[in-house]
Amino acid sequence: MESRIRQIDSVIRNHGSSRATRRRRRPGRVLVQIVYEGDAEDDYQEFFLGSIEEKPEGVLVASPTSPLGSALLGRSVGDLVEYEAPSGVLRVKIVGLR
Repeated sequence: MESRIRQIDSVIRNHGSSRATRRRRRPGRVLVQIVYEGDAEDDYQEFFLGSIEEKPEGVLVASPTSPLGSALLGRSVGDLVEYEAPSGVLRVKIVGLR
């Protein structure tokens, strides 16, 4: 559990959000907005970076130990990320963090 908290904290720190914004957020809740290579930026998908037990309703989950989740850890808005999926290597761009 402590390891997951440190991983999520790293994502928040690397996002560069203000201290006031971090105080309003529930601890350990990070929503990452990504766009798959070739898609328009306004056609993003939003993932909760954490465990399925903690996810907000109506949001996809990327576990920190999954290929996508581990690729997103420590990244910032604007970063291009590659990860291995069953269909091959996929590339995504991080367009937002909440």
